[in-house]
Amino acid sequence: MKFLSCYLIIVISCFINSLNAQISGIVNQYTPVTNIFCNEVEVWDASVFSVGDRVLIIQMKGADINTSNTAAFGTVTNYNSSGHYEFATISSISGNLVSFQYRLLNSYEVTGLVQLILVPQYSNTTVTGTLTAPDWNGSTGGVLVMEVSGTLTLNAPISLTGKGFRGSFACTNPDGGCGSFQNYFYPVSSGYGAGKGEGIAHTNVLMDGGRGALANGGGGGNKHNTGGGGGSNGSKGGRGGDQANFCGQQPLGGEGGFALGYGLPRIFMGGGGGSSDHNNGVGTSGSDGGGIIIIRAGMIQSNNSYIESNGENVAVVPNNIGDGSGGGGAGGTLVFDVNSFSGALQLRINGGNGGDQQTTYPGCFGPGGGGGTGMIQISGSLIPTNVTTQFIPGNAGVTLNSSSSCYMQTYGAAPGQFGPVYSFNQTLPESTFLPATIDIGTDIVTCSPSVVIDPGINATGYLWSTGATTPTLTVTASGEYWLSVTYGNLICSMRDTILVTLDSITVDAGPDQDICVGENVILHASSASNATFSWDHGVVDSVSFSPQTTTVYIVTATSSNMTCSNTDSVQVTVNPLPIVSVTSSVPSGCVPLTVMFDNLSTDCANCTWTFSDGTILNGCGDQFAVFENPGCYDLTMNVTSNAGCINSANFPSIVCVSPVPIASFYPSPISLNEENTTTTMVNNSIGGTHYEWNFGDGLGSSDLFEPLHSYSPDGFESYLISLTVTDNNGCSDIAYGKVYMEAGVIYYVPNSFTPDGNEFNQVFRPVFTSGFDLTDFNFQVFNRWGEVVFESQNAEVGWDGTYHDEPVQEGVYTWRIEFKSSRNSDRQLIHGHLNLIK
Repeated sequence: MKFLSCYLIIVISCFINSLNAQISGIVNQYTPVTNIFCNEVEVWDASVFSVGDRVLIIQMKGADINTSNTAAFGTVTNYNSSGHYEFATISSISGNLVSFQYRLLNSYEVTGLVQLILVPQYSNTTVTGTLTAPDWNGSTGGVLVMEVSGTLTLNAPISLTGKGFRGSFACTNPDGGCGSFQNYFYPVSSGYGAGKGEGIAHTNVLMDGGRGALANGGGGGNKHNTGGGGGSNGSKGGRGGDQANFCGQQPLGGEGGFALGYGLPRIFMGGGGGSSDHNNGVGTSGSDGGGIIIIRAGMIQSNNSYIESNGENVAVVPNNIGDGSGGGGAGGTLVFDVNSFSGALQLRINGGNGGDQQTTYPGCFGPGGGGGTGMIQISGSLIPTNVTTQFIPGNAGVTLNSSSSCYMQTYGAAPGQFGPVYSFNQTLPESTFLPATIDIGTDIVTCSPSVVIDPGINATGYLWSTGATTPTLTVTASGEYWLSVTYGNLICSMRDTILVTLDSITVDAGPDQDICVGENVILHASSASNATFSWDHGVVDSVSFSPQTTTVYIVTATSSNMTCSNTDSVQVTVNPLPIVSVTSSVPSGCVPLTVMFDNLSTDCANCTWTFSDGTILNGCGDQFAVFENPGCYDLTMNVTSNAGCINSANFPSIVCVSPVPIASFYPSPISLNEENTTTTMVNNSIGGTHYEWNFGDGLGSSDLFEPLHSYSPDGFESYLISLTVTDNNGCSDIAYGKVYMEAGVIYYVPNSFTPDGNEFNQVFRPVFTSGFDLTDFNFQVFNRWGEVVFESQNAEVGWDGTYHDEPVQEGVYTWRIEFKSSRNSDRQLIHGHLNLIK
């Protein structure tokens, strides 16, 4: 938002000084004040001001009020600096800092909305069209002020009617429900109380609604459909009308604003009217109060004209459903420092009328309360006879529907109170006291990166431009700094400015660095200043070099004018390479050879073992490797230290692996018998130089290349023969073979059996003990007609003398047995007879 504006209607220039200027419209310019000192103010925008301009400083708000939930809510408990004002002349402008010729008379609080107004200067001037001011917008406006050294001629009126504090239209009543809402404040958002009219006190969102007045702002109507209270100034505003009759006509309309006390030097705008309670869209807002008119002139020549600052009337809204009506605004304030008045002149500071009810709905709704009257201050001791005044309080609204039971009744609404308020023999406030001065010292130029400003002043309050509140200030950046001090009276403070130039030089040698032996490093210094750098130990900035030991290097930075210097240091740590050392558990061996490698390296963080056969192992612990191919193997060991330094070493032929001989033989023949008990060992081994035989019968061994060996013919046996072959490297291999001693087939077949049910000789079974293949055996029994009465492939199963589970007849039977030799593929067939006896 841009708060400062130049308002001009018809006139050629915003501010002119001529013999007889013709003016109309808006002639002032305005800007909010953001900070206040002894004879200075900071403003939002100082661009429209010039040295020598006349200005008015005025605080619009800032009073404290009673916030209890009682009828006393909104009464002023402390005016603070609200309404303070004074004239001043600008002596200098720096940025948005405006200084005055003299120190300020009054105290001000920027939280109370202080504005600085440019005052036009005229020798003689004529008002040719209505002269006015912009509406008060919450920061600026609402005030007309002018100075005429000669005659101010009024061919047209001066009017600030409705330019003061704003009426409210805030209401969130959601429905037509009734109730008894008695509180003096509610949040507007609750829907229980409409917004309060604006006045000289601030409020918060928890108290911005409800019937209690806000200092000179009228209270908002409480639910349901009540009227808003009238604003006030010199006299009290009227209360708003009652609750709708179908809700019981409770007196819950907004209270009228409280009459203000005019302890000098204070002036106020008229308070705004409170909002009606409305939920049907036809309710009316509270109207605005009148503004402030200040005129300093040698004479006012009126051609039957008037000067007014009335409260606005509330507009009537015809409707057919009904809602509450707003309260009227209060009259403003007229201030005159005039030597004489000529011609007929009327001064009007009337209250605005409360809103009427004009609805065809048969119910009764709350009209608005009337606004209170304003205030007139004059430099003379009485009102001249050619000057008349109007202090007419605003009327309470009435119901205009002739068919209503409330026709022409105020229905609980009240007019503003009558109260002509004059103040005579008044002088416009303006200081003639020169501001006191302080001296915080001469400007400072230093090579240091910081400096302490110590003005040596003993005061009760300190405020530096940085916001610090200490007697001294530590400065770390070049620039302009000011100190404002107070001596007991916080109304006025004194200020001085000092320029600090820190011609210091900063230097950064960079971060410490870690390298490994043999590596290069680059040192690069930096500075926020334009500087040259010089290193010790012969180092050149930004040029690489290779340090051999850990060293601290110091750089000196010198400013371009050679007046200031500074130093910094950096450490370069030179880390040694790790020592790589490895031993093997054995230097050589036979395939497959398992070797443990012992890592004796120092400062190991990461290790990689690379063997010449492509095998790669990782880890710094001891390692095991299995070599399955003959040959000599090289090892390359890479070690990374904890500092990240890498070293490697080669270990040629760290282990050599010899091939093993191949043991191979077979006995010839493999099968032996009683006639042939000797076999020859046919040796097919490769690479051996020494042979060791074990014949498996426990009867001897041999170291011959191809020995002969004889076995005992007793019984059938198989013998496991082993051959161990060893070469000159001590590598060996072993092979195995078998020989078999065949003892022949041994069996017995009985010739009779007696299956008669006793326990003896019940089954006919041939008995085989050796020489046959158990898996290839067939036993059959035939009767005399050649019919098979029994058959078995299991040598352990015999015939029990039955056929189809029935006992056969006693007699002679034929048996037949066919089997395969267990030594070879030969088959044998034997047969005979048996006697079955019962």
